[in-house]
Amino acid sequence: MTKARPQYAGASYRYTIRCSERRYMLSPGYPEVANLMGYMFSTAANRYGILVHSLCVMSNHLHADCTDPNGRWSDFCRDFASQSARALNAFHGRWEATWTKSSSQEVVTRQAALNGMACTIANPVRAGLVAAPRAWPGLMTCAEDIPTAKGTCTAWEFTRPTFFFRHEEDGGLPDRSTLYITPHPLAGEDPAGFAADLSKEVARICRDKRREVRKAGGRFAGAAAVCRKRWWQSPNTAEPRRELEPQFAEPDPEVRRQLLKERKLFTVEYTASIRQWRETGQAVFPPGTCAMRGMPGVTIRAGPRPFQRA
Repeated sequence: MTKARPQYAGASYRYTIRCSERRYMLSPGYPEVANLMGYMFSTAANRYGILVHSLCVMSNHLHADCTDPNGRWSDFCRDFASQSARALNAFHGRWEATWTKSSSQEVVTRQAALNGMACTIANPVRAGLVAAPRAWPGLMTCAEDIPTAKGTCTAWEFTRPTFFFRHEEDGGLPDRSTLYITPHPLAGEDPAGFAADLSKEVARICRDKRREVRKAGGRFAGAAAVCRKRWWQSPNTAEPRRELEPQFAEPDPEVRRQLLKERKLFTVEYTASIRQWRETGQAVFPPGTCAMRGMPGVTIRAGPRPFQRA
């Protein structure tokens, strides 16, 4: 059966992308890298209308929580990964693959959005690197950066890296790019309440981690130690392998069952449409179809997704 993932306009995602061999190619010890990642993420997001709600650039991976109003998520992921990989290779003077894998887990409920953003913001603390998110020396959003009113945003400006990209007048990218941090749409009509709950959850995660570190008699690595890491180094801890990667970041098992049922129905209809298109050159595809968009003889049926967001 043909495997395909639908892309619904308005869907929200938890996005993660990791460096090859877990190398510290995004280390905050390189100030140019923080600017590069902010610039590349913002230019790709602005190009495809992606809304960014939180972002954390760790030493060897990146977490982000985003919403895709226009159904262009795969285009955004492709452009960001491709251009940032080439720029990072140019900066570090290397040629091999930069990214080893990425994942996009769809988020459909307020609680899932809250959990995901809290994990993103608290990630440096959960990793035992710094005692508080604000102490992280790299690029990241903290709970205080999350807007508390609809229609507002937090804006960060980044400059075009001169070591790789051409000037805009020469067919390159603009001199400056702005990253807009916006309220999560799943916050509903109460972004302030969502931001308050988010701050509490981040504080709880950090408090529990500090208690765990004290109980073990250890300590956090600290920002200075993090910045001393060079790009060719990698962690000496074992990497989890062969684990399941959920398609949905959803804590409610009933909602997960509904989403998996929706995905199965989409796959069945998509497979039938592919078969018909190959045989006749004409076919109607279900809402959410992405890969076949723009192909000759393809019509994508209009309509909402079967699952209604909670």
